[in-house]
Amino acid sequence: MDNNPFLNDYKKKMTDGGSNPPHPDGKRPQDPETAAPGSRRYEEKSDFVPLRTVQVVASDSPRRNRKILPIALAIVLILAIGGILIWYFNLGARVIDLQGLSLSQAQVWAGDKKIHLQVRKVHSDEYAEDEIIDQNPAAGERLKRGDFLNLTVSLGHDLTVTLPIPDLLNMTMSQVEAWAEENYMSKVRITSEYNDKVPAGKVIRFEINDNTVVDMVRRNSPVYVIVSKGSEPETPQSVTVPDFTVMTQDQAEQFAIEHDLELIFLDAYHDFVPKGTITDQDIAPGQVIDSGSVIRLGLSLGKKIVVPNFSGYTRERAASVAAELGIPLLVNERYSRKETGKLISQSLAAGSIYQPGDFLELEFSLGNQVIVANYVGQPLSALQAWIEQYNSQGASLRISVTKTQNNAPRDTILHQDKSNVSLGTDATIRVTVSLGRKVFVPDLIAPKGSGYDSAMTRDKATAICEDLGLIVIFVEEKTEGRLPGEIWHQSVAPGSELYEGNTITLKYNPVRATLQMPDFTGKTPQEIIDEGWMKKLSITFVPAGYLVEDFAGKVFEQSLAAGRTYAYGTAVTVTVSDPAPAGETVEP
Repeated sequence: MDNNPFLNDYKKKMTDGGSNPPHPDGKRPQDPETAAPGSRRYEEKSDFVPLRTVQVVASDSPRRNRKILPIALAIVLILAIGGILIWYFNLGARVIDLQGLSLSQAQVWAGDKKIHLQVRKVHSDEYAEDEIIDQNPAAGERLKRGDFLNLTVSLGHDLTVTLPIPDLLNMTMSQVEAWAEENYMSKVRITSEYNDKVPAGKVIRFEINDNTVVDMVRRNSPVYVIVSKGSEPETPQSVTVPDFTVMTQDQAEQFAIEHDLELIFLDAYHDFVPKGTITDQDIAPGQVIDSGSVIRLGLSLGKKIVVPNFSGYTRERAASVAAELGIPLLVNERYSRKETGKLISQSLAAGSIYQPGDFLELEFSLGNQVIVANYVGQPLSALQAWIEQYNSQGASLRISVTKTQNNAPRDTILHQDKSNVSLGTDATIRVTVSLGRKVFVPDLIAPKGSGYDSAMTRDKATAICEDLGLIVIFVEEKTEGRLPGEIWHQSVAPGSELYEGNTITLKYNPVRATLQMPDFTGKTPQEIIDEGWMKKLSITFVPAGYLVEDFAGKVFEQSLAAGRTYAYGTAVTVTVSDPAPAGETVEP
């Protein structure tokens, strides 16, 4: 029988149809939540509490979800666009092959790719003026935006080159023209006149207006050559005027020489007519005139280019404007009192007319602040090199040095008053540097009459002084009673204290004597000493540590081959066999 009160009561309720009899004391049973602690009288409840409907509320209502979803998508889109922009602006550009292109074409390309150009101009007979000779980095390499591309650009022919003067008096006009063209002579002018003695086409005389050369002529020396037209005709010849507008200036001048005409060129700017083009003539083509007549020709100077005022332009915009105008440009930067990126100067005055061949230099400011790193623990030369670099760009930084004794290597920076901060370009940086540790100067002079085993040579002195941190200055000076190459004087007395890094001067006897290296094998060290070799060679005896048959107590090996010529004092190492064990007899 089940004695569980809870089950019995539950069965009774089910039998009674779920009725809930009143409590004997007339009170409703306690709610379990309010019952006394530990109470388990759930059976005293009057009825079952029906389950409450619980509405599950999502973290956001559908309407709120509809608001947040577009915002999230917008944030993701913004981040994606930002990432793409960062990637794009750091992507840079792949360098194209600029060799043979003009500087203005390179400037247009560089301006489009946001790349700076660093231009170096050199003369070249192979490349025309303003053509690119070389580039660094090479084509195919990648540059980031803001990086520099170094270009070598042609200045054209070097007109200062000097050449021997040919035998012009024995040349024809065509030979003179060929010589001038072949050697890039820029100021050879050929005129003609009648002459009864010199055949037509031959040179009558010439004149070189250049007193800076003798028996030579420069490419830009004015050379005037007068060519004979032969005997003067009794009556003027008739000449049919050609259409000069289809000729080059050289062709027109040649026609005038051949037909005894005088040309006067009237220069004028034209926006759409290339430079050097003949634009008009005062005598119409087809008219017949006498030889010796004067014809006036209009000659285009090309488009009139006015140099802008670049003071309001950024470096990139200035390069773009100059390229658009066809003005060759070189950009420099230096530190100044102006803000970073501001123009300091321009070589061609604003408002002036640009002349072909001129070169525009713009100088922009790098600002008036620099950041100095911490050089403590580094040599003073490192800070000096940093300052020299910035001063070469217009800064006026200075160093104030205080020296103190310290065991750190000489000239090591121990303290720096300004580091890891931004400074004005005229600031003074105060540093304390080490004088180095103090060392005692050794005695480098051996007694007179010593052999090379105790005499000090340059090699030995150098090794000793390097260990002490002293810098040796050797002076060759002859003295009596000393071996060749032996140190016999030192500038600082032995026992003196010096800071490492200081110099010491050592005088040594000249080494002009030579000898043939003997064969020391089979000799004992004492035999070598007795023969006087210690005053001819710097010999080091090294015991082998083992017995060599037939060489007990004798030399069996030497570092320098016998029979060769060496200087006195040469160092040679000989290896000596161990002596025979006691009681054993070594036959000679």
